[in-house]
Amino acid sequence: MERVQREHRAASDVLCVCALLHAEAIPEELFVEGAVHLGPELECLTADPSQFDQAVAVLRSLSLVQRQAETRTLSLHRLVQAVLLDALTEAEREQWTWRAIRALDEMFPEVQPTTEYPIWKQCGRLLPHALLCLHRLRNAEDSLVLASLAYKAAQYLRERGQYVEAEPLYQHALHIQEQILGSEHLQVADSLNYLAALYWSQGKYAEAEMLLLRALSIWEQSLDPDHPDMARVLNNLANLSWEQGKYAEAEPRYQRARRIWTRTLGPDHPHVASSLNNLAELYRMQSKYAEAKPLYQRALSIREQSLGPDHPEVATSLNNLAELYRMQSKDAEAEPLYQRALFIREQVLGVTHHLVAEPLNGLANLFRDRGKYAEAKSLYQRALSIREQLLGQHHPETAQTLHDLAIFFHKQRNLCEAFSLAERSLAIRSQSLGDDHPKTVATQAFYDQLVQEREYTEEGGASEQSVEESQDRPGKAYNLERAPRPPLAIAASSQPEQDHFQEFLSACCELHPRAWCHSADLWQTYEHWIEKHQERFLLSRGAFTAQLKARGCRADRTKTARIWRGIALVKKNHD
Repeated sequence: MERVQREHRAASDVLCVCALLHAEAIPEELFVEGAVHLGPELECLTADPSQFDQAVAVLRSLSLVQRQAETRTLSLHRLVQAVLLDALTEAEREQWTWRAIRALDEMFPEVQPTTEYPIWKQCGRLLPHALLCLHRLRNAEDSLVLASLAYKAAQYLRERGQYVEAEPLYQHALHIQEQILGSEHLQVADSLNYLAALYWSQGKYAEAEMLLLRALSIWEQSLDPDHPDMARVLNNLANLSWEQGKYAEAEPRYQRARRIWTRTLGPDHPHVASSLNNLAELYRMQSKYAEAKPLYQRALSIREQSLGPDHPEVATSLNNLAELYRMQSKDAEAEPLYQRALFIREQVLGVTHHLVAEPLNGLANLFRDRGKYAEAKSLYQRALSIREQLLGQHHPETAQTLHDLAIFFHKQRNLCEAFSLAERSLAIRSQSLGDDHPKTVATQAFYDQLVQEREYTEEGGASEQSVEESQDRPGKAYNLERAPRPPLAIAASSQPEQDHFQEFLSACCELHPRAWCHSADLWQTYEHWIEKHQERFLLSRGAFTAQLKARGCRADRTKTARIWRGIALVKKNHD
């Protein structure tokens, strides 16, 4: 080390920088493009990059560093790094740490959802070094450069789905900004907005709403009503309302955000695509398929043209359009979109990223509806594992997979497993979304359906029927243990039941005195129709039977199965 200092001063400074960074994969561009922040000896590298090669040659000749030419990185042995750190005084360590942080902040891109993927790679190269330097100065509160680097690292981690690691960095950046700039500064609003987006992704809706409203207040005081940043917070507030089932609140916010972005950024900007996609999602959840489809297609076109065909945002549009097609029973159109979305996300984000679970779950639903139970079960299990590990066992997206998997087991007549999963999903949705959320209502109704099926079977009214039907279906037989009723009950009057059942008849059946169909097929068709068009199991098996009898149908039994007389299933285009 003394010899290096005598022979090549810049090489000695390269060692000092390396001592404060992660020992592996130190990007060479940090010493060239960020050299202006690394002291006077290294600043000359900006004018003559060949000086860096000479400095590295000296260090390699003494086996102090290794150079990986294919990745353009340096590394050094941890023992060498420990000796280097020990040789520096406390003041020198702090000085070099600050120099490294300024260089890292200069080079670390700010990642947005629409950021091109090569920029993500640059963030990945710099991230371990940024995190280590931020940790070394974790108690500092007097530098906006420190806040900027913490914010950028948090942005990248949030987009990668690493929420636990991102949250303290957002909070640190926000605290410094408030201390130096004041609580009403525009940079503070930026941090509030993205920390709220983080909480939204974690299902912490109350915390997210509080931060978004505070950011909106800051921007309303400082910006024009049609400023693009206003559209950002409006879009995020609409996302929050949509997730909470407040559709009437969400739509005007989405529409206003779209108008602002279209006017200020142009109709083909990726932000406009985001507002189109979100508005389409809102319509899809309300079964407004005709309104949703052109918005999805327009958003996909904009994203493919502006971001490239393999961007994660393109995968989002593909997955959402596939969901629309699946809900319309257009399985042939849905499957390739799911597969392409899954491929993009696995390639770009990694096979364990939480967003990979979306197309996995969608494909599982598709295979379940086709009766491909082996393929569906494998996909469900993988999606559930990803969501439980990365989002937690009490996240709304985890509840979605539990709900869908419960329907899977119900279709296989495995009532015990379906009941357990529906109970878990109901508990999560009730706590995180509230009892009145449409998704909670859907799971509650399904749960009630399962309870009533158990009781109906237990009382003997359907025991023979359930045994006969289970012989033709995969899965376990019914578990006849009595289940307690859940605390949430849905009261439905006879008139809504009649209207609901009549809509099903008009879509899927015809009444005729000489017609007949298998009771199992009729019930399965009803389940499928509910799932595709309502996502609610409004009628119990007993209520379903009562509605059939009220229309003159009668139950009968052949040597092999139970049937209904007076009704027939017909294939109709009711999408």
